[in-house]
Amino acid sequence: MAEALFDLGVVLGELGRSEDAVAAYDQVIARYGDADSPALAERVAKALVNKGARLGVLGRSEDAVAAYDQVIARYGDADSPALAEQVAKARVGIRMARSERPTT
Repeated sequence: MAEALFDLGVVLGELGRSEDAVAAYDQVIARYGDADSPALAERVAKALVNKGARLGVLGRSEDAVAAYDQVIARYGDADSPALAEQVAKARVGIRMARSERPTT
């Protein structure tokens, strides 16, 4: 089910339905965020990274940074190469989101 919800988010994002994609990623995070399985942890980390990207597309850079921060907080110390990759993507995402913020 986690994979199906994640894939739904990807497809919705590709269709330009970013709000719906974020909702699908939120379901993955809510349902599997506390799971002990390494495979589910990786899926949650990817959902958070993708959620951040979709929020960026929507111009919600503060929310995007919050999603990326969650990846770093949850998985920053993980030994898994797959999770380390998602942490690295989150760090890049934060930089991108901060550079896209409008200046006043």
